[in-house]
Amino acid sequence: MTFDAYMGGSIVADHFVEKEYPSVGFIEGPSNKPGAQYRKNGFIDTLKNTSDVKVIWSNKGNYSIESGIKAFNNFEGLSAKPRAIFAADDATAVGFMESARERGYKFPEDIALAGYDDLPICEYHFPKITSVRTNFNKLANVVFNVLEEQSNEHITHERGLVSMLPVELVVRQSS
Repeated sequence: MTFDAYMGGSIVADHFVEKEYPSVGFIEGPSNKPGAQYRKNGFIDTLKNTSDVKVIWSNKGNYSIESGIKAFNNFEGLSAKPRAIFAADDATAVGFMESARERGYKFPEDIALAGYDDLPICEYHFPKITSVRTNFNKLANVVFNVLEEQSNEHITHERGLVSMLPVELVVRQSS
């Protein structure tokens, strides 16, 4: 059981297209994490298939505040800066935002930003951060219900059971 990370990347792309941001950037998650790759692919595929919005910058990250800081330092050196940034997780988004704010950037006036996971920091940070919500309570309930059903009916899945839970975009002040 997992969340539909491809859908998560896709809905951020749709949001950026709807806001008419002409160019975007992406701060990746770890390359060895399948979820990070699905987020990236959903974002890029949706932009390619539904709009003329260009991905003009990407940066490697590792789901940490430090990777957001490093990404901003890389971003700061660009001659052509993307108007909106999708960070593969909320910690990276916070690191990027704090570094940008220290240099005088305003959100969303100068840069729009979206993260992923909708951690509590997104709601309490200023400005509040747009993020893809992954509902872990729902995930726990689904897992519990499947295990209970299998236990009650003595069901076994030799090859395993895969289920993708939907995600949703929580739009806040940063985008």
